[in-house]
Amino acid sequence: MKRKIIGIMTALMCLTLFACFACSPPKENEQTEKDTCYVTIEETDGGNIDVGGKYILTKGDSLTVKLVPESGYKAEKAVYKDSAGNHEINASQLTDNTFTIHNIVSDIALSAVFVIDEPPVETEIFSIDTVVLPDRAGNINGSVSVDKNSVESGQTVVLTLKPNIDYRVGSVKVSKPDGSDFYNLDVSEVTLGGDLTVTVNGDILISVTFTAVSFYDVSLSVSGEGTVTPSASQVLPGGSLDIAVAAAEHYELTSFLVNGEEKIDEFTAGTLALRDIHYDVKIECVFSLEKHKVTVLPSENGTAYAESEYVEYGGEAKIYFTPDKGYVPYSLTYGDKTVFIDLTGFVTITVTQDTTVSLVFRPEKSEITLFGSVTTYGENMPVSELNLKISDINTGETAAVVTTDAQGEYSVQLPKGIYDVTAQTQGYYDCNVRVVLNYDDVEKNIVVQRPSFEFDGGALNGLFDDGEKIVASGAADGYVVKNNFVSPYAVAEGKLSVSSDSADGAGFYASNGKVSAAVIYGSDGVYVYRNGVLIEKIDVTGLDSDGGFKIIKYDDYICVYFLSGQSGALSRYDVRVEGLAGDCEYGLAVKSSSADFAAEFSAVNIYADYAYIESMLFTKVSVTRNAFGTVQLEGFGSEKVSTLKDLTILAHPLDGYVLDYVTLNGNPLEPDEEAGGEYIFVFKPDDGFSVNEIEIHFVADTQQNENNLGTVTDGLGAGTSYDTSLFYRNDLEIDGADPGVIYVSTEEDAVYGGWFYMAVTGGGGSSAYPLYRSRDLSAWEKCGAADGNALEITSSSWSESTYWAPELMRDPVSGKYFIYFSARSKIGNSGTDYIASTANSYDRLYLGIGISDTPVGPYRMVTAERYYGAGVTSNRNGETLNESTPPINFGKHFADQLAGQGSKFVDSVTGMGIWPAIDISPFFTESGDFYIYFSQHVSSANSGNHIWALKMKDMVTPDWSTLTKIASPNYHRYTGKTGSILEKDWTGVRIDNDAGGSFDGNINEGTFVIEHDGMFYLTYSPFGYGSRRYSIMQAVGDTPMGPFTKLPRSNGNPVIGIGFESSMYDFMAGAGHHSFVKAGDEIFAVYHAFYNPLDNNENGSFMGRAIAIDRVQFVDSPYYDFDILQGNGPTYSLQPLPEVASGYGNIASEASVSATSVTSGTLKYLTDYRFVYQPYDKNMEFEATGDSVITMEFAQPRQIRAVMVYSSYTYDYALERVNKITLTMADGSQQVLSGLTADENSVNRSKCVMRPGGSVIADFLPVNVKKIEISVKQDDKYNPSVDKIRIGDIVVLGKTGETSSDSPAYKNANGSQPDGYLLIDGVTSEPEVIGKNKYSYLADDVKIEASTVFTENGVYFFARAYDDKISWTAKNKFTKNTHFRLYFEDKNGGYKQIYIDAYNHKLFNNKITSGASVTGKINSKNTVSFTAEAFVSWQELGYSSAITRVRILPAYYRVENAGEGVSGKLILPPSVASVSAVSSYPAFTANGYQSMGAGEIFGDSLCGDFMTEGVTVKGTGVETDANGRREVFYTPGYSDNFVFEISAAASQGATGGFILSFADGTRMDVPFTSFSGSKVFSLYKAGSLIMLVSDGNILYAVSEQDKFNQDYSGACAIGLYSDGSAIRFADAEYKVYKNAQDVTKESPAGTSGNYLPAVSVTGKGYVCIPSPIPQDGNTATIYLYPEDGYVFDSLKVNGVTVQVTDPSSGYPVAVRNTASLIQASFRKIENSFVLSGNVLSSPDGAPCGGATLTFREKGTYNVYRLKTDDEGFYSIVLSQTAEYEVSVEKDGYPVAEYDYAKGEKEPEFSLKHYAIGESVDLNGQVIYSDLSVWDTSRRDENIYTASQNRTAYFTEGVGNNAVIKFKVTNKTDVGDYTTDGELTAAGIEYDPAIGIIVNNGTNSSFIGFWSSGYRVLIDNSAWAPKNENNLTDEYDNRTFAALNRTYSYMFIRQDNNYRLYYYSEKSGDYVKIYDSKEKGHDFSLTEGEAAFGFGFTSSKTFSIEFSDMEILLDEAAIPVTQQYT
Repeated sequence: MKRKIIGIMTALMCLTLFACFACSPPKENEQTEKDTCYVTIEETDGGNIDVGGKYILTKGDSLTVKLVPESGYKAEKAVYKDSAGNHEINASQLTDNTFTIHNIVSDIALSAVFVIDEPPVETEIFSIDTVVLPDRAGNINGSVSVDKNSVESGQTVVLTLKPNIDYRVGSVKVSKPDGSDFYNLDVSEVTLGGDLTVTVNGDILISVTFTAVSFYDVSLSVSGEGTVTPSASQVLPGGSLDIAVAAAEHYELTSFLVNGEEKIDEFTAGTLALRDIHYDVKIECVFSLEKHKVTVLPSENGTAYAESEYVEYGGEAKIYFTPDKGYVPYSLTYGDKTVFIDLTGFVTITVTQDTTVSLVFRPEKSEITLFGSVTTYGENMPVSELNLKISDINTGETAAVVTTDAQGEYSVQLPKGIYDVTAQTQGYYDCNVRVVLNYDDVEKNIVVQRPSFEFDGGALNGLFDDGEKIVASGAADGYVVKNNFVSPYAVAEGKLSVSSDSADGAGFYASNGKVSAAVIYGSDGVYVYRNGVLIEKIDVTGLDSDGGFKIIKYDDYICVYFLSGQSGALSRYDVRVEGLAGDCEYGLAVKSSSADFAAEFSAVNIYADYAYIESMLFTKVSVTRNAFGTVQLEGFGSEKVSTLKDLTILAHPLDGYVLDYVTLNGNPLEPDEEAGGEYIFVFKPDDGFSVNEIEIHFVADTQQNENNLGTVTDGLGAGTSYDTSLFYRNDLEIDGADPGVIYVSTEEDAVYGGWFYMAVTGGGGSSAYPLYRSRDLSAWEKCGAADGNALEITSSSWSESTYWAPELMRDPVSGKYFIYFSARSKIGNSGTDYIASTANSYDRLYLGIGISDTPVGPYRMVTAERYYGAGVTSNRNGETLNESTPPINFGKHFADQLAGQGSKFVDSVTGMGIWPAIDISPFFTESGDFYIYFSQHVSSANSGNHIWALKMKDMVTPDWSTLTKIASPNYHRYTGKTGSILEKDWTGVRIDNDAGGSFDGNINEGTFVIEHDGMFYLTYSPFGYGSRRYSIMQAVGDTPMGPFTKLPRSNGNPVIGIGFESSMYDFMAGAGHHSFVKAGDEIFAVYHAFYNPLDNNENGSFMGRAIAIDRVQFVDSPYYDFDILQGNGPTYSLQPLPEVASGYGNIASEASVSATSVTSGTLKYLTDYRFVYQPYDKNMEFEATGDSVITMEFAQPRQIRAVMVYSSYTYDYALERVNKITLTMADGSQQVLSGLTADENSVNRSKCVMRPGGSVIADFLPVNVKKIEISVKQDDKYNPSVDKIRIGDIVVLGKTGETSSDSPAYKNANGSQPDGYLLIDGVTSEPEVIGKNKYSYLADDVKIEASTVFTENGVYFFARAYDDKISWTAKNKFTKNTHFRLYFEDKNGGYKQIYIDAYNHKLFNNKITSGASVTGKINSKNTVSFTAEAFVSWQELGYSSAITRVRILPAYYRVENAGEGVSGKLILPPSVASVSAVSSYPAFTANGYQSMGAGEIFGDSLCGDFMTEGVTVKGTGVETDANGRREVFYTPGYSDNFVFEISAAASQGATGGFILSFADGTRMDVPFTSFSGSKVFSLYKAGSLIMLVSDGNILYAVSEQDKFNQDYSGACAIGLYSDGSAIRFADAEYKVYKNAQDVTKESPAGTSGNYLPAVSVTGKGYVCIPSPIPQDGNTATIYLYPEDGYVFDSLKVNGVTVQVTDPSSGYPVAVRNTASLIQASFRKIENSFVLSGNVLSSPDGAPCGGATLTFREKGTYNVYRLKTDDEGFYSIVLSQTAEYEVSVEKDGYPVAEYDYAKGEKEPEFSLKHYAIGESVDLNGQVIYSDLSVWDTSRRDENIYTASQNRTAYFTEGVGNNAVIKFKVTNKTDVGDYTTDGELTAAGIEYDPAIGIIVNNGTNSSFIGFWSSGYRVLIDNSAWAPKNENNLTDEYDNRTFAALNRTYSYMFIRQDNNYRLYYYSEKSGDYVKIYDSKEKGHDFSLTEGEAAFGFGFTSSKTFSIEFSDMEILLDEAAIPVTQQYT
């Protein structure tokens, strides 16, 4: 609040004027002058002085003076002057502006000052309020205070933050009091508390959050050498930390600070113990080197001294020396070392102890020997026959030339001096070394180095001068690439010296063959080019002070590093080069137009090291958010994310909340987009942070207005969730059948009231009938007191099994609860009240009754005592009633009647009748009478199920005399003799005009009776529970005992279910055996339904049933004079919950309704709360003739939460979406809802039918609405071409009662309620997933990974399978559908399970919420992954609060092919033997998988290779089992030059080795030698050279087999394998090198027995040596290949030119024990030209990417190879004068060969597909061949042979019209058989039909040649051949006639007309043998575009060869079809 303080302001002083008054002289007798005092008043501005007229006074008088200000002025002071001087009276001394002067003794002069009376100046004071925001549990976890609660503007306050112990400061937000205009303070320095200063410029609210410390970080910095080992990197609050410290040798600990406090004196035995830690631990440790003294002793014949007296351990000391004349320095000794010194004047020594130095000088010599060897760098190979030039550096003259011998050695005598030795050899850099000859002979070994780059005499060239250098000068534009290096990622670093102007410069080069990039360092910036075009200029220098540069290429980004001008820190600039992703070659580039230009590269390394690249380009991400909004992340693949690419956050506040802020590393982010309450942020992570911390914060919406709709949805949430606060959906989550339901009100039962109770069929043993309860009929929980069941069964109970069809009932008189049921009795005897018959399993079915004091039970078998009271033993009929007697026993009571019908009706043991009964349904009339209804069941005595009624005397006593048959299958009505059980006494009646309507499939069962308006409605189910048409039917009667008349299906049945079988009902079926229950004023049917609505059988077994509900109501009917029951169901779309449960009911009927374009008489159907389900009601819908606006107005504003617009029953009239809904609020404002669409479950688009019950829903927060306007448009229908719109109903859900929640609750009805901020949708986009440890395993080529997030309420779990064959067959058929089976360990050591497939889940009555998603198209065999998410509450697992660890098993059920006949395979982790082995499940914690040991470094590769099953990560390594091949990869490893060392251990001779995996899919095994015990193996990769090393020897070496086809030179991943052997791999070491030579140098290469050939290349070409060290023998073969534009020139071996006949055929050289220097030379082709073009496939003309072209120059051995790019493009440099043989190859195609020479017609290279392939793609549907009986080994010759009837489809065989020509030869081996009968008996086909299969994806046909005629099968799935024979004598396909004969055939399909032709040798042309049009054969079954293939009609074996296939489709077929039409 602002307060005003009055301040006094200074005004201008008024001018003072003096006024004099004239006085008369005193008269006589008056006082004299000396006694008189005069008063004068000076004139003033702004006021007057009033003295009351007293201007003359007598001495001693007093004078009262009053100051009178004018308006707008005030008195500031008064002044009077007397003889004593001036006197000043301030305003504070005035009283009411008045003062008095006393005892006046002299004249008085008065004056006053008046000032302007200004209004008070406001000084603004601002208030400071603070608040600590509670955590999710409502706890305040710290305090905040300010030193001042209010300050003036611009002043500061000090904010003191005090977290509670083990809490940190989370955030400090400063905002206006309403939360707006906020900013966050940097709390990085006060996370554990402290002060912050805030400048105040307005009223502010400071909001502080404190977050719990999960752990305290332990950070460490060490200076010097030594180890500091904390016992943990993170410490739990209150935990302990032990820190072990050990100084390295020659170091000592000199300082050890913990959080700035010195602790060096607190160590005990090298360990510091910290206890009870409540702070981050920052350790700063200093180790210092020892210092040593250097002493130089006096020497003879010379002097010496040390530069420094003291030197640190390991430091260098310079010893300077001067010899006397005639002497030379000879040696220097220190410690035990002696070095020989030269002429330079000083020696540098390394000091490791106190050191004494002595020197020796010797007399000068005249001649000294220089000797040594010349070897190659890396391989250490000797270079023979090499001339060395030796020059004197002082004179510049050549002192000597010496030649190396065969061992590369040399020797020469020279005088004392300094010399340069120059070595020059082909393919190597010139090498210059300097030697000093002093006294002793000198050995100087020279190493020559090959260029790292491919130089061709262009813009850049190389030299060797103390290292490799690449130079350019003058005007130049070009590049060089690194030898043998290809990788998708690369690091380039080095030094560059460049003189340039503007863009002239040099730099980096990369190219993937299509796109090239050059990064040029110029004088004014860095320039980036794409394909030679400048795309970006970076205004930085780029090079550091030493000319250093660094560039990383990753994907299609070029990352240029530079030093920041401000901070000097290494910074990065990223440039995206479109299209540069993938494998690239790399090099250096130059771009100059100046003759003065010069550039020099040095110390250049270009290499791949993914771990390093990741460390540079990736950052960790931590995302936190509070629980009041959902957050989805895109681009966050894992804890580490690329800093190159955008991250996206979608933040959506929960209803009633708003987004407060999103910060990145403490800095606010602004949303890029805001729509529909969702905020979208797109940004890149900051590479300056090792961890990018993102915080997302939501707060309550304090300004929410009453018209806030919140998030408007269609009622559906993430995944399969929906708004369970308003709706239900029949997801079939509760297993069960025959439900019996009651509602118990709180008035009826104060303890158990307010619930619906439901019992279902099932159970046995000690209890039966699973019992559930629900508040809303949708979400159920188990509540049965008898182990979850209702009925307790004891050993004395009469029942044994078959516990069916329970019904619950409450006695309104006694308040007791009853369960009525049927069950099979035990086998009786002569002493029991139940029979002994076993003739039929149903004979012993009886009706039973259980009784309980509570609705949850346990219910016990009713006895007279339990019902009537103590001591009573019988019912009111006097019949014994105890646990051992069925309470309602028809066979006993009606035994005599039944016996009269024959002996089969009587049980021979007990004499009682056989009359089983089931499905009892109790019923109270409104008048209080009690009845039961039941079904007589089929038995050994009678057939069919019939419905009977029986009045009861009380709840347990039958009135046998009232037994009445009321319904029977296939009859409309029954009448007869009451009290008779005999069939003959009852007569059935059929209604004439409904002959078929009474058909019930011989079953009437599952009855229920309801009373309405004096009528009684008998409902029942026909056909039997296994039928789709099992439904709820109705019959109507005037009395409870009937007669009841079944209503016809044409106008009254079914109430719920399928009336007539129709594919329309593909979503719910088998909907019957129900209970009706009243929910308030509404009636619901609770029934069971099929899990699969089309075929509820799986693997031959019935799948069971599940519980569903739907509304029913009594409605007027135009066909009857009474109301009938109308059901809104069965449904599988959202429907409103019972009004009493949600507090929201349909208030649409309360509105006045109008509509435009309405068809007369249809408006009423909008608000009748019924949608059309049965066809007889299909016209009872609202109809509009065009676009329409429906207006609903309420007399008073109503609070509503949803509007539902129901779809029409008819597809052509139904709306797919609603154009808009306009809500007019109570205050007159409007809200418009748009984008509203129907749930996809509402329609079957493929069949153009609607699924009744679907609607367009708008679901929102409660608002008060006066009017609703619904706009619907013709164009918004599924079929807009039909000019009508129909709407089934409109439901407006308005508040009618108490609600548990006015906000949506999205979940599965019977699942656990996830924390509101989690989306269980199958998409792992939640921020909490980031950084969680993943569990993974691989089996059957499927990788499964999983992890967890622990929340306050439960555990969120996700599992993902990488599977290319994800399949789905049918709803809920889990053994036919790919799915996850997730098992959660519960508190009791058992598990809770759930099955999750792509569309459905099975809960097994567990409360688990699920979601799923599939990447890729299901059933395409080209899927990517399947992800399942699940959430289970701690409560469901048996815990009252969160726990720290839970075991979860992600089992995967894989189905590779969809279909009813398929079966899948359950995949378990290798460590889990079965799902019952709960203790072996992987364990998960809040951090995800509780990983162990080497899991961080062993697993999958960066190239997409998966760790296989049978591999266990354990400790520091991995173990493989002995069951086949096992693979595991070193996860961080990806480089081009590296050494990987591993220790392998096996108990017996083992087989295994290394795996190299390249990004292009190339893989290579490097096998170990067989070994036992433990052995260390090392894999050296040096470019394309791979070496296996053990025990210091190269065991195996391989280079590229053929650089073109098998190139190992690029970067790769590294792994390990075992093959049938159990091996433990451990102690992995991986080291990356920057070039290949360094790797070779580190290897044993060049040692005895390990000589590798050293290869150099001049020009462009390559030398391949598949086995540089062959395993057998000592000779390696080399192959030489020129690159295009070059030819082979010469080859030298050990300096001697050798003759090579065919360079590509190989040349042997000695290796292993002999050194071989290989020098190959290739020269440029003169008069060359470029040939380019495209390779296309035939006949479709599609580009052939990846095809290999081989050009062989005729008359020479020059061979050139290249591959086409993705568009089939090729380009090659050839000789204009040469001729070439060209071959074109690609997998899936026969080799094509051509001749070509320059000047001829440009070649058109093409490839024809192999005629037959594995599959063919028909418009996205894959149709597979079965090649299991086909021999395709001669496919390159276009010859294929079949041995049985299996279809082989043509690779190019898809089209409408087709011409297929082919030849057929029967090559069946008939052995010694001579007759057709003998062939048949032997299983050999004697009479095959051979022809074409046509398959349109749905059906197939066969059209073929048979015998000497034809055979066709219009439907190939059924054997109904159409044949004609003996039509020609030119072919006969019968085996004996056709053996080894070849026939030529032609098949034509033209506009679905099929024709067959054979080639006639007589006519020399094709002759037609069959024409479907002429024969009148209708092939419409397979019309449309189709696939074609070879087929047969035979079930036996044969051998039929097809050759010379020619397939022409569509346009290509036209010429032939026209020719033969």
